[in-house]
Formats: sequence, C-alpha cells, structure tokens
Amino acid sequence: MSALKTPPRGWLAMTIRKKMLSGFLAVSLLVVLAVSVIFIDFRRIGSAVSMIKQEQAINEYMLEIRRQENSYFIWYEDIYLDNIDKSIKELKEHIIIRKEQTRDKDLIYALDSVESALAVYENLFNKVIENHKLHTLIVEDMRYSGRALEEAASKKAEADKTTIWILQSRGEAKNYSLYRNIVLAAGEKSYQDKFADAIANIKIASSGDPQIVELADQYAAYFFHLVDSYQKGDELIAQVSEQAITTEKMIKEL
Repeated sequence: MSALKTPPRGWLAMTIRKKMLSGFLAVSLLVVLAVSVIFIDFRRIGSAVSMIKQEQAINEYMLEIRRQENSYFIWYEDIYLDNIDKSIKELKEHIIIRKEQTRDKDLIYALDSVESALAVYENLFNKVIENHKLHTLIVEDMRYSGRALEEAASKKAEADKTTIWILQSRGEAKNYSLYRNIVLAAGEKSYQDKFADAIANIKIASSGDPQIVELADQYAAYFFHLVDSYQKGDELIAQVSEQAITTEKMIKEL
C-alpha cells in the first residue's frame, strides 16, 4: 500500500478563509440588496406621503377660498380679496407640484381640468368685483342726485308736498336695496314700481317745474341703473357659487 498524501501546509487555513470570505461576500450582498429594497420602499412611501399632503393642501386651499368668498359677499372688504388671491396662487402651485409627482395620464388630465375650472371661477369672481365697484359709484351718484333734488325742491312754492314724495322715493329705494322684493305680500307692488309712482308724484306736486322734473328723472335713472347692478351682481354671485361647487367636486374626485 502506498502512503496517504498529506495536504500542503496552510491548505486547511486557506480553505477556511475562502469559505469565510465567500460567506462574508454573500452576507454583504444580501445586506446591500436589503438596504436597496428598503431605500426604494422608503422613497415610494415618501413619494406617496408627499402626494397625500399635496392632495390635502389642494382641498384645504379650496375650502379657504370658499370661506373668504362668503366673507367678501357679506362685508365686501378688500382684505377678503387679498386672502382669496393668496389662496388661489397657493392652490395653483400645489396643483403644479402634484402634476410633477405623477405619471398617471388620467390624473394629469383631471388636474388640468381643475386648473381650467379654477380659471373660470377666478374670472367670474373678478366680474363680481368689477360690478361691485360700479355699484358703489352708482350709489354715490344717486345720493348726490337725491340731495340736489331735495335742495331744489326746498326752494319751490310747493316744497312741502314735493319733499314728501322725494322722501317716499328714497324710502322705496332703500327698501329695494335691503330686501329686493323678498318681503312683499302677494299682489303688492314691487319697490321699483312704488319708486316710479313716487317720482311721478314728485313731478305732479311740483306742478311740472322743469328743474324738478329734470332732477327727478336723473334721480330715477340712477335708481334703475342701481337695480340693474343689483340684478347683475346676484346673477354673477350665483354663477361664482355654482362654479366653486363644481371645482370642489372635481378636487374631491382626484
């Protein structure tokens, strides 16, 4: 029998080192793969959280716009317009960010639709503001015209009778501004008709004085211009409200 060959010195140590190195490399590879998966998952989670935050912000800014809108229609103060402008700008920015975060074509299309709806809302609201500015000017012109009519009537022979009907016309104009025919009983004349009757009686009481007739017609023209302004304002406000509701629904469906 031939003698068994003995392995070279260090062979066993090298084999152990190779095995340890192979094991270390395998473990390192697994760790790297695990870290990569965790990192990708964290990125996905972070992206999802960011998207949720953007959607919440879009909803919140739309709600804030509606709150400021309602306050403006009650008080008509510029502070609410500033707040609305600020909220609309913020809302637009969040919509842009949300579009950049997604590759979903349907979602991008929906966000584009929201932007378009918001632009329509903004345009309608600007028309409300313009109409209110015109309304304010008409009110001032009407007040000036009314004072001029009273002053002229006070110098005429039939001042007392004429002044009574001037006050009556002012009362009907004020009633229209406050109530817009809401509280009228069935069959009762509208405030516009009552105002027109008062104007006619001013002319009769002044015995057709040319100056009084001219001033009364001017005063009446301002009043009916004011009526048109009120009616246009009411229509625009209704359109703004309807468009806001439409935009809110579109946002909730995102």
